[in-house]
Amino acid sequence: MRWYECVGLLTYTMTKIIPKKKNRWVFGAWFGASVSDNTKAISDYIEKNHPEIEMIWITNEPDKLMLSHGRAFKRNSLQSLPYIITSEVALMNQGYGDLNAFNFLGGCFRVQLWHGVAWKKIFKDAMKTPKSLCEKIDRKLFDYLNAYDMYISPSRKQSNVMHTAFGIDDSKILLCGQARNAVLFSEEFRKQAREKLFSKIGTTGKKMIVYMPTFRDNKEDIFSFGEAQYIDKLEYLENKYNFVLIEKSHFAAQTKATKAYDSNEIIHFMPTERAEVLLAAADILITDYSSCFFDFLITDRPIIHYIYDYDYYIKDDRGVYYNREEVVCGDCPETQEELWDAIILNLEKPEKNIELRARRREEYITYERPDSCKIVCEEILKRDQL
Repeated sequence: MRWYECVGLLTYTMTKIIPKKKNRWVFGAWFGASVSDNTKAISDYIEKNHPEIEMIWITNEPDKLMLSHGRAFKRNSLQSLPYIITSEVALMNQGYGDLNAFNFLGGCFRVQLWHGVAWKKIFKDAMKTPKSLCEKIDRKLFDYLNAYDMYISPSRKQSNVMHTAFGIDDSKILLCGQARNAVLFSEEFRKQAREKLFSKIGTTGKKMIVYMPTFRDNKEDIFSFGEAQYIDKLEYLENKYNFVLIEKSHFAAQTKATKAYDSNEIIHFMPTERAEVLLAAADILITDYSSCFFDFLITDRPIIHYIYDYDYYIKDDRGVYYNREEVVCGDCPETQEELWDAIILNLEKPEKNIELRARRREEYITYERPDSCKIVCEEILKRDQL
């Protein structure tokens, strides 16, 4: 067995016997690198509606976070451990690693919020099948340490994915929308998001196209509009159709990147901007296998899937749960010329795939609602008291 999983087993077992402090909840996201996503949305809701709950945030930059009734600590710090160990509830969007490299959540009510609806394979479904005895023991230990008490899912289809990805049944799944998506139902939030982004760009009154690709496990050469050979074409289209283009890479790809992007008049790189801000503001979303297009379905605006490496991705990389015909929500170009054509067509006819988007909403995000944060919190409080 790997040494750190053995240590994790020890820390998890020892913390089971430590008393928990009532109404102390600990939050983490993206291994401490970000205060965002579903955990941030739940945290914001609690801050406004549940002053009796003491919020503990674990992040790599605790000094940047202000809480009205709670504290923030640096991930993996000694100062954070007493608070993690004594928390009654823990909320994460990746796993216990959001809080600490080792699992200190024994006896805690653990909530796995995850971070999107899956087209690409996730968690255990994306791992290699263990073969040797040591590998099988490692997987058993991994499964034990990465078991949670509650998960959320916006549809029956996503629940079916979670059955195999996390090895759970429906008894642990709450059918409700993702907490982070509640803002996508708000026209006021969309207005604020567009004003924020236009202020950063230094313009206003244009259509906004957002490109948000996912990462690749086995290669780093992901398409970017910022490559020199695309600038002239993009500038021509921007001038003709009066739009701006924003590009945000996936969190996992950002950590691998060695190139620092700066905005310019042609393309605007925003790797750290919150996804929900970009999705709320966008008139058109361009993506690939990323789960962000499921979130964007709430807005009922055009989606373009640029899946230029589809055969590679399903055979040699992460793999997918559904064939593209079962899941895509709009045009699906595979070449650069097809991509330019799709952009033009969706700018001119945004209603083009409206019926397809309606079917996909019913299939994949059935239970998305603007009050999802309230639903999740009430369910945690109910289950935690059982």
